Amino acid sequence: MKILLVSENTPLREPFEWAASCAFHSLQTIGRSELDRLDEPQNFDAVVDLSARQERDVVSLSRHLGGEARYLLVSKGSVYSDSHAVGLDETAMLRRPTVDDDQDLAGAERAALRLFGEDRTLILRPGWITGPADPEDRLASWVHRLKEGGDVLAPAPACQRVQWVDGRDLADWSLTSLARGLSGIFNVCGPKQHTTLEEVLNSIREFVNSDAQLVWVDEGFLEREGVRPDELPLWAPEDSDRGHVLLDGTRAFLEGFEPRRLEDSLHELDDPSAGKLRMSRQRERSILDRWAASANPHAFALRSDREI
Repeated sequence: MKILLVSENTPLREPFEWAASCAFHSLQTIGRSELDRLDEPQNFDAVVDLSARQERDVVSLSRHLGGEARYLLVSKGSVYSDSHAVGLDETAMLRRPTVDDDQDLAGAERAALRLFGEDRTLILRPGWITGPADPEDRLASWVHRLKEGGDVLAPAPACQRVQWVDGRDLADWSLTSLARGLSGIFNVCGPKQHTTLEEVLNSIREFVNSDAQLVWVDEGFLEREGVRPDELPLWAPEDSDRGHVLLDGTRAFLEGFEPRRLEDSLHELDDPSAGKLRMSRQRERSILDRWAASANPHAFALRSDREI
């Protein structure tokens, strides 16, 4: 395929360029701000848009295209209006933008369907992205911390569900789907089987051969301590926008999406020591000390209503 990749140096740019190269596609990468370089309407078999954030972005891009190109928009799970409900599928209601929003991906999706047609449009809504395309180094951060050993603060409940998609898997399946003419809207996330945070952290601990001890601290206690979700990657508190990252990916699985195993992602980390938890060891130790001394020693008991 002759593909136009529209990207403003987003983290997903490299996985898509690599996937296109491996599949022997002809790829031209261009920044959205550089579209005016396409003086005349260009004929591509497909357009992969990694940087559209508003309706006008899609409208502007469409004016530079000729022929019957297929259009792939990488959107986000944040388009859903219910940010707390877990397991939303593609039919769930979308959010409406406010005047303060700097992006309106739902509007970009609607524009894509209107301008390219439902039969030529493929919209993907991933949750958390891991692997080399993850600027927050979610997996590498835990690898680094668990490798250090000792008592490791972990956000309870241990049974809370976690999901992610390796950016390379997203790119591979996207281009394969474009090539076979797939259209529609898909949540793209893994793994196929429900996985808990405890299972993930234990797998990482085994991967680094660490004697670290996970200390599960109740999320209410963490919130009172002012701990933010970004300080403990893969933690989606009950009152957070966890509905945007814990999605129903059934449709993508039925269309052949095969996410790689966690063990494979860990082995393929470019530099496992590069990631580092945003919470300092001193702050972690201080919180664990206060947790141990708290008046309610059973506060960390896992609540069955969080087993999702």
